[in-house]
Amino acid sequence: MRGAQSAQARIRCAYDPPVASGLAPIGVFAFKRPLHLAKALESLAGNPEFLQSPLYIFCDGARRDSERADVERVREVARQCPHAAKVVVEQPQNLGLARSIVSGVSDLCARHGTAIVIEDDLTLSPLFLRYTNDALDRYRDADRVMQVSGHIFPRRITSRNDAVMLPMTTTYGWATWKRAWDHFDISMSGRARLAANPALRNQFDLDGACPYWEMLENQVKGQVDSWGIKWYLSVFMRQGLVVFPTETLVAHEFDGTGTHLTVPQLRRQVFRTAPVTRWPPASPDEQAYAEMKRFMRRDRSLPVRFARFVAAKLARIGVRSAAPSSAS
Repeated sequence: MRGAQSAQARIRCAYDPPVASGLAPIGVFAFKRPLHLAKALESLAGNPEFLQSPLYIFCDGARRDSERADVERVREVARQCPHAAKVVVEQPQNLGLARSIVSGVSDLCARHGTAIVIEDDLTLSPLFLRYTNDALDRYRDADRVMQVSGHIFPRRITSRNDAVMLPMTTTYGWATWKRAWDHFDISMSGRARLAANPALRNQFDLDGACPYWEMLENQVKGQVDSWGIKWYLSVFMRQGLVVFPTETLVAHEFDGTGTHLTVPQLRRQVFRTAPVTRWPPASPDEQAYAEMKRFMRRDRSLPVRFARFVAAKLARIGVRSAAPSSAS
C-alpha cells in the first residue's frame, strides 16, 4: 500500500533531505487550507532546529472540482516554503486524513526510523522541536514508550518532572519511532479481547473518562474513519506509554474549517515557556493519570463533543466523521 501511494504521488525536491543532522524528520499534512498551512509552517520556523530538520509536506488531493483551487494554493504555499531540504508530496487523488497520515508516517519511519507529525491546523511552540527530538533520543530504546506528545489538555499536572508518562495517545503534534509504529494494527485485531472482557474495556475507556470503546465500535461499523482510534488500540494492547509535557507545546486552530472539531476549553491554552529538562522514567505516572481522568470525566463534553457533534454535523453534508483529538 505505501509503495503504491508513494509511486502515485508527485514529489517536488532537488535532492533527498539530509539525515546527517541527527534530527527527526517532520511530516506536515495539509489539504485545502493555505492560510492554516502557512501559519503552521511559520510557527515551525520559530524553532531553531527547523531548517536543519528533514521536512516533508504531504498535500492531499481534491475530493471534488470545487476544492481544486484551494488544494493548488496549499501546494503553492508548500513549494514556496523557504526550507532548502524539503520534499513536497502532491497526491493526485484524495486519500483522506486517515490514509494520508498512515501512509506518510509509515514512509517517514521506513526512511528515517522516526517521524514528527504535524497537521496544518496546529501552531507549535518554539520549544516543540527541541522537546520532540530530545524525547525521541531519550526513549529510543524504551520499548514501552510508543509515542511523544507535544500537546496536553489544560489540566494542571503535579509532578517533579517537566514531562509525564501516561497510558493514552494523542494526535495533536506528536512523534514516534519505527519500532513502535511497526505495531500499528490497522485491522484492529485487539478489539476481540476488549469485546470479551468488560474490565479491559473499562480500562480502555480510561476508567470511564472517555468513550473510546464506542469510538472503536463506530469505526468497525464504518460510521467514522479514524487512524487515531486504531493507534490508541495498538498502544493499549501492548500496555504502551506516551510522554507528555506538563504544559502544552501545541495549540490548535478553532475556526470550524477542519475535519475535526474541538471545544473552547482548548483555546485558552498557553505554551510552556521553559525547556523540558527533567524527564520521567519509562513507567506510568499514576498521579498525573488520575488528574487527567478527573479532567476528562468532569467535562465529558470534551471527548463526547468530538465524536457526537462532529458526526451529526458532517452527516448533514454526507461526510463520515472522525474521532476526537486524543484518538482522531
